[in-house]
Amino acid sequence: MTLIRGALGIFTGLPGCSMRAAGSIRIVDGRIAAIGALEREPGERVIDATGCVIYPGLVSTHHHLFQCVLKGVRTGIDAPLLAWLQAVPFSYWHKIDEQALRTAARIGLVELLLSGTTTAVDELKVVADSARRMGVRIHGHLSETMADVDFCLAAYGKRPVQWMADHDYLGPDVWLAHLVHVDGEEIRILAETGTGMSHCPQSNCRLGSGIAPAERLAALGGTVSLAVDGAASNESADMISEMNSAWHTHRATQGAAAVSIEDVVRWASANGARVLGFDDAGVIAPGKLADLAIFDLSHPRYFGLHDPLIGPVASAGSAHLRHLIIGGRTVVEDGEIPGLDLAKLRRDATDVVARLAA
Repeated sequence: MTLIRGALGIFTGLPGCSMRAAGSIRIVDGRIAAIGALEREPGERVIDATGCVIYPGLVSTHHHLFQCVLKGVRTGIDAPLLAWLQAVPFSYWHKIDEQALRTAARIGLVELLLSGTTTAVDELKVVADSARRMGVRIHGHLSETMADVDFCLAAYGKRPVQWMADHDYLGPDVWLAHLVHVDGEEIRILAETGTGMSHCPQSNCRLGSGIAPAERLAALGGTVSLAVDGAASNESADMISEMNSAWHTHRATQGAAAVSIEDVVRWASANGARVLGFDDAGVIAPGKLADLAIFDLSHPRYFGLHDPLIGPVASAGSAHLRHLIIGGRTVVEDGEIPGLDLAKLRRDATDVVARLAA
């Protein structure tokens, strides 16, 4: 058993007033047993969360891990999506061997862990019928740029979401990345079919693609999740930065009331678990998996905060992660991953980039 105590507050990922909680968290057999005013039991391990806030383990629902060795390629850094695809992924795919892929995956997963992420999806492609026969959820890209919409209209006389609906490619077992250029009718269809959105604001902004109407889908009861996308169009795999960008971009375009920090934390936790079909993850509640991110607010960035719980998102910057717990097991401690040779990973990354650029 483990008792986490002393935290300044807890974001649970639950809706409404239940989003905020206080007290200690008891973990038994990898799951949350209790939350509240708890006393230490004999022999119980204690994690000191003094000066920290606790979030559910974050869930990134869309990634391309191989891109973690393709950050900041000069020929693509100022290009929009289609030109960027030619300059970066299409130009380097044939050079990504086993060593490069292993190094890239390790970089991406380390970045995710150090930003408080406990679950992540690396995007692969499966036709819809095959996925459903195997009991696998369905994921893909859609309407990332207006070029997608223009092609679909020219070829089929329909916008992409309607075309997907006609081909049985929507539903509660489907979530789609980007969905930047969808109109009101498409948003309604997504909400009514239970199709999830994998919202990637940093990548969409970086490529100049636009801002997905995530707040409009959420207002209709649709499920919005959050993701870092590939690091070649984002230059990082940091869910704290992603939440901060989501909070900023929607308020910048739709007004200050468009999206709250509580909203983006739910997108990045409970909603992410929901689109993946993980019913026992994404929230801090008794019976759920003990996937917990404990953020330390001792850095000057957080000094003066009236509401400590919003600190990791509102104050942004590099996450100061005291502990990351997955299924009751500590995988990050005092900002470090036990057993990881970070210097070697940096050398491996440098060698791979030099080889790819040769």
